[in-house]
Amino acid sequence: SQTFKNPKKLLAVGYWSLIIVGAPLLIFSIKNFNIDLLAANYHLNKGEEFYNQRDFAKSLVEYKKGLSNWTPITHLLHYKYASSVLLYVTESLELSPEDRLAILSQSISHIENSAKERPFYTRTYILGGLLANTQYELDRDIKSKERAESYFQKASMLSPKRASILKGWALIDLVDKNFNGAEEKLLRALTINPDSQEIHWLLAITYLRAGNLDG
Repeated sequence: SQTFKNPKKLLAVGYWSLIIVGAPLLIFSIKNFNIDLLAANYHLNKGEEFYNQRDFAKSLVEYKKGLSNWTPITHLLHYKYASSVLLYVTESLELSPEDRLAILSQSISHIENSAKERPFYTRTYILGGLLANTQYELDRDIKSKERAESYFQKASMLSPKRASILKGWALIDLVDKNFNGAEEKLLRALTINPDSQEIHWLLAITYLRAGNLDG
């Protein structure tokens, strides 16, 4: 055959064969990718609707549906899921301590997955610290405390000038009734953000619980 005697013709045949076979597969992949992204975005928006209505149980369902396939917003869905868990376990009166612990335990994997997708996003580690500390408050397991501290340490490395990290970190000390530790962190937070009403309020609570009403 003349084709096999001519390397250029052979290369051209191979090239067009690849195009003919590969193009439909590529189009199919792009189409599926766009469908997955649209579906994930739909569930993200639905989750946000329920979140804003403070119906956290339904928001968790929607965020979970959005995580069925990987998309460019997967990290955001993991973060939103974990954010919803934090408010769900702290605001829902119908949840038992066992239910709270089970939901909190599941949320840690969402923090880890979000951090893998966006390893330099400070807010993920702050949220992880808050979740782990809430878990520590319930189970008093040293592993929960260590996990919370490791998240705040990571957040502090990424954003050393962020007051919300120190504020969240002080909550671990309050669980342990380490009021001196909480005071130290909150005072440092106020040097960064002296106008934060939330930090002033938390510092007042710290002094009140420590019995230092002149603090």
